Amino acid sequence: MATAVQEAWEEAGIRGVLHDRPLGCFQISKRRRELTVLGYLMHVYQVEDFWPEAHRRLRTWETATKTACLLSRPVFQELFTVAQEKLPDALDEETQSA
Repeated sequence: MATAVQEAWEEAGIRGVLHDRPLGCFQISKRRRELTVLGYLMHVYQVEDFWPEAHRRLRTWETATKTACLLSRPVFQELFTVAQEKLPDALDEETQSA
């Protein structure tokens, strides 16, 4: 999970805390290796103006409808659907623990 938090910082300039349970997983090939990737909801508590890969990546905030259209792989679409289903429960958990 620490890797996901680090990647979110480096690639999008966001800092946050991952929820304990993964939404799901998928396989990808990267540098001729098969990897298993777990997807998590993240409670974002800080958005930075500058981050390590800002010169290579554009961060945008989109509606759920537009985000669903932008996702290129079916596995990303599936994880996004699960995230939308889990989000109300995750928000309730945060409210109850506050």
